[in-house]
Amino acid sequence: MSSRTLYRLSGISLFIGSLLLIIGEILSFFSGNSQVSTIATASALIRLISGMLIVLGLPGIYARFAEQAGIVGLIGFISTFFLFLIGMASEAILAFIFPFLGAHG
Repeated sequence: MSSRTLYRLSGISLFIGSLLLIIGEILSFFSGNSQVSTIATASALIRLISGMLIVLGLPGIYARFAEQAGIVGLIGFISTFFLFLIGMASEAILAFIFPFLGAHG
């Protein structure tokens, strides 16, 4: 795969992930305080998928700008990458474990 293709696919992944994240946040606004409602579960699942797409696209974009970013860019990339990984873990709990506990609680 050429580097140009990698940069384009990474950008598309980040763009689609960002749009899905916005949609998931809007849906979570309408779910209220109930973590076991269908809207809350769908919102958490959409945010989980968006986090996966963003984590998939970040390394390619960093590879594109690594020389210009320097050490501060590397620190920012690593921080953002792990922030999204932690967020994905919490969204997985919200999407799969809370509805199960609410149904069998």
